[in-house]
Amino acid sequence: MNQIFVTAVVFLASLAAAAAELVVAMPGRDALIVDVPPGWTSEVKRERVKLPPTITLTAADAQTFKILITPIWPAAGNEPTEREEIRGMVKKAASEAASQAVEQELLLREFTAPAKHGYYFFATDRNPKPNEYKYLTQGTISYGELRIAFTALSNDAPEASIQQAIGLLSKLQRRREKPGTV
Repeated sequence: MNQIFVTAVVFLASLAAAAAELVVAMPGRDALIVDVPPGWTSEVKRERVKLPPTITLTAADAQTFKILITPIWPAAGNEPTEREEIRGMVKKAASEAASQAVEQELLLREFTAPAKHGYYFFATDRNPKPNEYKYLTQGTISYGELRIAFTALSNDAPEASIQQAIGLLSKLQRRREKPGTV
């Protein structure tokens, strides 16, 4: 039994070591560092250089799991978003998603990780169309002055997809980067 546990730990550690690092530049701020799991693809889209980017990470099988991450910074002169404000935003998003969900009530769950805090909810699409995702995990977390909005979509086991999304968000980092990053 211990041999299986040790093998699993070594395997998971090797996966973490093999993850690619995506560096996303943000004007006037530290870059956001995203760990991209092995075999996954990443894409960064932004309408204009000064607008927040949307980062899309997709599992090797695109219909299995996809997460969209958008770091949003406060407008000049505005204070960073407080916890209750974030909770209210996520609660509103859950209310909007409830009409298409199997669940009668979409409960808010708390997200906590070093230097990060926020809320998210989980929903099952009552009637997913072909090539759409059945499960949705959506929320917002604060990370310094940033607000990180995320949407995770999956067709896999719901709890596994939630844990995968939370794991990816928990590992987000920031650091100063030289010009020329994504």
